[in-house]
Amino acid sequence: MKSPICSFSDDYAFLSNFYPSPIHVFGREEPTVEHAYLVATEKSPNWGSIKLGVMANLLRLKFAPGTRLASWLLATDDVFLVKGNEAGDRFWGVCGGSGTNHLGRLLMRVRGELGGVGLDEEEAHFLWGA
Repeated sequence: MKSPICSFSDDYAFLSNFYPSPIHVFGREEPTVEHAYLVATEKSPNWGSIKLGVMANLLRLKFAPGTRLASWLLATDDVFLVKGNEAGDRFWGVCGGSGTNHLGRLLMRVRGELGGVGLDEEEAHFLWGA
């Protein structure tokens, strides 16, 4: 098994929601997925029940088929993607060895939708217990 990508920086900075990738939402262009996500939080009621779907759709826009970013995501092959962090974010990532890693899981799901290796929930549970 290949080692997971546990940091969305340096060679893998493009996986970060802060990586420059213009996204059009609510009639305007936002410079990153993070910016678009924050705009969506302000516009959407019942945020807790839709935030994963919103993030998945923003990632689909960022990694649209045929784009340079999509080719980079596909180049991660079958490597498990983990949003490692020191900020205590255990929802979108993993901190101190625990977390649900929703961002990493969504990235792997989008990779699968692009024709690459998607998310294996059994492997995810084995590796991270979530």
